[in-house]
Amino acid sequence: MKLAAEIGRDSVSGRFALVDRARGVAVVAMVVDHVCAFALALWVLPPWLSSLLIVLRYTVGRVALPLFMICTGVLLTGRKRGGARLRQIALLGAAVSWSVSVTGAPIALPDILLLWSLVMLGHRVLYRNDLAPWIIAVGMVQSYAWKIPAWQTYQPGTVAALICVGVLGGRRMLDWCELAPRWLDSIGKRALLWYGAHMFVLVGVWAVLS
Repeated sequence: MKLAAEIGRDSVSGRFALVDRARGVAVVAMVVDHVCAFALALWVLPPWLSSLLIVLRYTVGRVALPLFMICTGVLLTGRKRGGARLRQIALLGAAVSWSVSVTGAPIALPDILLLWSLVMLGHRVLYRNDLAPWIIAVGMVQSYAWKIPAWQTYQPGTVAALICVGVLGGRRMLDWCELAPRWLDSIGKRALLWYGAHMFVLVGVWAVLS
């Protein structure tokens, strides 16, 4: 199943326009999650505001990672991820993880980019429709029965399972993103830049104020 022809392409850049918008939504959700986490850790807030930030974290904030991984799965059906890109993302993830560990910033480790890079080493298997249901099943068993105790963030099985959901579900899983504002496309096209920028800004603020 090739979804590349099924997904609307931007006539100028040739990118998957709907995937860009979905990633834009995910970036905004991720920033909301992280800003709320830092605010809760840095300041003693009124109870109503603390409650609001917690609700935002566990509603809006929980959209980010699943949506990013589903977008990865959709893109995998149309192209394979190159080794150079994987190294670039892994290096950024390592830099974020190092800055968080040094400053003690309230972000779970390992950084999600490192986890994504680890899982994507198996990209030649992940994009196969015949194996995707098995990967989802094994991934969820790993996430709940064979957890890696030291990891504070998502388990690799969860990430692999969500990527395979994107492989199987394809574009129709992102149709709802058409309702989102078009300006999110530009954010989604530079999702990696936005990720690194907001993380280093927040870690810098934490280092100064904590």
